[in-house]
Amino acid sequence: IAADGSEVYVESRAFPILDAEGRLRGYRGVDRNITDWFQAKRVMEETLTGTCEALGRMVELRDPYTKGHSVRVAALAVLLGQRLGRSAYELHGLQLMGLLHDIGKVGIPTEILSKPSRLGPEELELMRQHPQMGYDILKDISFPWPVAAVVLQHHERLDGSGYPQGLTGPELMWQGRVLAVADLLEAMATAGGGNYYFIQSPQDIARIFAEEFSGLAAVSMRDVELTLRLPAGASARVLGSWAV
Repeated sequence: IAADGSEVYVESRAFPILDAEGRLRGYRGVDRNITDWFQAKRVMEETLTGTCEALGRMVELRDPYTKGHSVRVAALAVLLGQRLGRSAYELHGLQLMGLLHDIGKVGIPTEILSKPSRLGPEELELMRQHPQMGYDILKDISFPWPVAAVVLQHHERLDGSGYPQGLTGPELMWQGRVLAVADLLEAMATAGGGNYYFIQSPQDIARIFAEEFSGLAAVSMRDVELTLRLPAGASARVLGSWAV
């Protein structure tokens, strides 16, 4: 902290000074002020996150059922990542993956996204293309994390029943599994899963959640409520009628 109260970031490099017998006598080093670099890096990170949030909101403008869904999925993905002991760097990547996971829905007709009833077979097949569409949108962006690959996997399931590639457990990236669970958690806890309710029954969602979530991380539904800023017991009221 500088005399005026501002933050100063310093990079220190030190080398040991040894005597003729190899005993440590001290250190010699150089300190370098990296405040400008650090602040520029922070601004870039905030800009990247804000841009991803804006892209997520753009998708949700076309889908009235999922307002705020991407932000909540991102928050839950970070919560799960924290419980798995992942680094701050990895958690930032998870946040961006959560914000962008449904970006492929820009390629889905609005009448399907906003349909207030169960999707037909052809509509369902088209809806299931949105992970591939998302991958195609993001694949050429040089993120420092595998964002496009994880977006492609966020509807895959451990038993191979997911889409679009039908991958099984060993083939799934850990971020893809976390994102899939966060997506299901959000739909279950808020009853705001939009077309989740028309793609598969609530009982199917609960069953898939139990299978995918098992052993991933110790997170209670109250943790979910706190993360999503829901009142205590809100998720239980939703889940109570979803017994498998």
